[in-house]
Amino acid sequence: MPDLAGSGFLVPPVEGFTVKASTFSSNKWAWMPEQFPDVTYVRASLGRHGDEAALQRSDDDLADLALTDLTGILGVTLPAPIGVHVQRWGGGLPQYGVGHLDRIALLRKEITNHAGLQVAGAAYDGVGIPAVIASGRRAAQDLAATAGLRD
Repeated sequence: MPDLAGSGFLVPPVEGFTVKASTFSSNKWAWMPEQFPDVTYVRASLGRHGDEAALQRSDDDLADLALTDLTGILGVTLPAPIGVHVQRWGGGLPQYGVGHLDRIALLRKEITNHAGLQVAGAAYDGVGIPAVIASGRRAAQDLAATAGLRD
């Protein structure tokens, strides 16, 4: 396996690849190479808003497409995978429209007068796990402050 630097990358649509992101899980999570030193785990994310046809392929075709795209993006020949898992999340991620951040800011301003009410999650602050955790923590801290509790 070639040396993969960093924890992954995003691919803008103008590049023409079906892969929109990749995570080098073995780099991102320290426990993985410790537990599996001879295996490199790579996640590829495919499917863009409005391009549902690309995801209508079979699992095998999607896995082959991901490997082909990753080879083209990274510029190296990747070894054949020793295992593949295809997880389909159709419609699973929100697609924020223009003005989303302004609407969320207005929503939060409006609910400040309603003690005990907060909003959190991917629908508001970002779809990645860190963004969702931060959103939940922010809501919990705001609720605790409203109730007169400490962090």
